[in-house]
Amino acid sequence: MNLKKISEQTIVITGATSGIGLTTARMAAEKGAKLVLVARNEEALSNLTNEINASNLFLQIHALQTWLIENN
Repeated sequence: MNLKKISEQTIVITGATSGIGLTTARMAAEKGAKLVLVARNEEALSNLTNEINASNLFLQIHALQTWLIENN
């Protein structure tokens, strides 16, 4: 099976601001992937985006905040 290199992929990461999602986002950024980061915490998402951008990796990042909507 031929897989594209990480640097040639766009990866969507949910829960990007904590736990496995955070670690995956950092590792994928280091490998040069284009990232779509999804999280509920706007401040933490902004901090992560700034952290990755500050690493001078020149990546394409799209950060999306999500909201939980309850049906009553």
